[in-house]
Formats: sequence, structure tokens, C-alpha cells
Amino acid sequence: MIKTIFLLILFLFFNTAFSFEPVNDCNSFEKSPLVQIYKIYFNNLKKLDSVWGEFSLNDHLVLITNDSSQKCLIGFANNHNESLFTLNKEIGVEDWSAIDITAANFPPLEGEVVDIVNFYGKSSALIINISKHLFYKMDIMAHEAFHTFFQTDKNMPQWWRHIHREELSEKCYHDYGEKYKQEGELLIAAYDLLLQGQTIAAKKILEYYIQARKERYFALSTIKVLSDNNVYSCTEAETHMEFLEGQAQFVGERTAIELGLISRYSIASDYKYSLYENETGWVEPFYYFGSLQLHIIRLLEKSSFNTYSQELYNSSSHFDASLMKKIESYL
Repeated sequence: MIKTIFLLILFLFFNTAFSFEPVNDCNSFEKSPLVQIYKIYFNNLKKLDSVWGEFSLNDHLVLITNDSSQKCLIGFANNHNESLFTLNKEIGVEDWSAIDITAANFPPLEGEVVDIVNFYGKSSALIINISKHLFYKMDIMAHEAFHTFFQTDKNMPQWWRHIHREELSEKCYHDYGEKYKQEGELLIAAYDLLLQGQTIAAKKILEYYIQARKERYFALSTIKVLSDNNVYSCTEAETHMEFLEGQAQFVGERTAIELGLISRYSIASDYKYSLYENETGWVEPFYYFGSLQLHIIRLLEKSSFNTYSQELYNSSSHFDASLMKKIESYL
């Protein structure tokens, strides 16, 4: 897959003076090298199995635009070939935007955008500015689509609540850097070992991980996270956010892996980088804690993973949905 895309890029380079210079009309946008690459990605999506239960990015409407073609949208959905739409007004999406034409509290939309969503027989869509996500950001699309189309208020378990993430980060991570970083290093090591088929060694590392996380939770036992007039322990708050962002991160990564855009071996090295502050800024640990634990559970669960992913949404409490609890059950 990666080889195919590489050869396509070379072909486009030599045949169309390949560059990312602005395109000022919709036909040029549709024919641009970057859009042609995305067409390959979306076509390959149709051949993939779901990476999470019944969710598939291919089942939902994605509309792409870019900085210089904000009057242009190209739509992708599984029941249609890609279609080009020319708008009368610029869409005004700098990064990405989720739209729901049925939501009572949703900001008014231009009628032509509503018409596009209706054309596909959908009630919602994800609009992505691909100028911000060059080449391989199908993971971003899958991540945000999972939030938008799957993690709806109706679908989330009754115990789940929105958590003030800044409050969680400030109180449960910042003063305990060495502790949570140790947990991250242990998860990365266990994941690496599982990829090598060393299950027994990986489980030993996971025992150390469970111990390290329990020690951090004990140290945080008197800390309270305030969110929407509710009070949560760090254990509860972190479980909520691993549920929300960890799952979406995992879905994005698995989609990119299945498309051949990244290697499952590269995830560990990426998270080694994310574990520490870097020039791109601090990454909230619940993203990669949640995703790494899910990658590990998937390798241990094997064919039963999709069943487990559905069980999470049928869970009766944050304790039942704890990824740490699930990993501990293997040891």
C-alpha cells in the first residue's frame, strides 16, 4: 500500500509539476495531486473491515476542502462515488468541523451545505480542510468521525460524563510526571513485547504497570476533579477521558494501520516521543494511555476484541469500563 502511494506521488510529480500551490477553482482542486491521493484512501476504505464494532469511517459522509478552495467540497460516502460540489460562499473551515443538520442547537448553515448532506441521505457530516492534514491524516478523520458519529450522547453509557480536561491534567498529571511517565514506559514496553510474540514477558511488564498505576492512584486519592458541578476522583476522571479520547485515538490509528499509512510498530516509538514534552507541546496522557491499553487488549483478546468494544458501551459504571481492570484480568 505504501509503495503504491509512493509510486503515485512520483507519477504525479513528473506529470503535473507536483506542488502544493493554491488551486483557485473547483475543477483544479478536484484534479490536484493531494485530492487524487485521498481518493485512493477512501476507495481502499471500502475494502476494510471495521476497526471498532459497527463503526467504520466509510459509513459516514466526509467532505474535504482546502485553504484556497473553500467554495469547493468533495464528498465521500460508501453509497456514492466521490462528488464535487461548488458553493456560492466559502465554507470557512480552518481545520475540521462536524455538522448535524437535525440538531436544534446547531448554528445555521448555508442551504447548499444542507442540500449536500441531504443528497447523500445523511443527517450529519465531517468537513476536513486537507491543507492542515497533508497526505496521511486519515487517522485524524477517523478519530473525529468516531467522536461525531459513534460517541453520541445517545450511544454513550449512562455513567459517562464530560470531564473538564484542563482540571484533570492540572491535578492528576502535572505534579505526578515521573509516576505517569513510568506507566507509559511500561505500557510501551509491553506492547513492543506483544508484537514480538513474547506474551509471557509482556504480561510480567503489565504487572509492573498495574502496580505503578495503583501507586499513582493511591497518591492521588485525596485529589478531586471538579467538572460541571460534579466531583470526581482522578481514577474516575481518567477513566472517563480514556474512554472518550483513548478510543478515538485507537480508532484513528487502527484505520491508518489498515490503510498501510503507518506501521503498528511505529506506534510505540511515536508514544515514546509523546510521553515527554516536545516542540509540538504537551500531549494529554489519557490519549495515549487509552489507545495503548486498547492496542494491548486487542492483541490479547484477538478475535474477541469487537465483542469487548461493544461491552464497553454496555458497562454500568466507570469501574466496569476501566481498561486497567481489563488488563489486570489477563494477569
